[in-house]
Amino acid sequence: MQKIEAIKEIIEDLLSIRKNQYDQYVDSLIEKSWAEDIMNDGRKPLFREILHEINGTKEKDADEIWEDFVTEFDAPLVKLNNLLEVEDRNDEVLEIEKNMVRLNSKKILTVKDLEEKYSISKSTQKQYRSRLYNALPYHQKVQNGKITYNVDEVEQWLENQHK
Repeated sequence: MQKIEAIKEIIEDLLSIRKNQYDQYVDSLIEKSWAEDIMNDGRKPLFREILHEINGTKEKDADEIWEDFVTEFDAPLVKLNNLLEVEDRNDEVLEIEKNMVRLNSKKILTVKDLEEKYSISKSTQKQYRSRLYNALPYHQKVQNGKITYNVDEVEQWLENQHK
């Protein structure tokens, strides 16, 4: 019984750390938005419009950002949660697990998906794509269009990086 309580306590601590990381992430988005407003003298948010146009997305609300939020604590959280009996499992961690399964089952990834799955930032992806030799393989139907990655190609490329 003590082990179960200890696991539950660790899960709660990791969820708290995860929430703090999310808050920092949202704060950075707000700061970027404020900086953009200052740079545009209060005119329409050009940077966000361009970003969403490039990524082919719509602007997300707080709930959607939370659902897509991924941290390095997610896999250990799921493992700890799975040590518990079904009735003792944490519902929030079960939702995290569903999102992980959704992301891991994709065969085509967006720039954001690749960042979440492999922890390769958007700027680093851009650097890897622009290499002359051994560039990160990607697909783009039209110039300045949405960039996508084939999971198999990316995994092969990653294997070759560490040889």
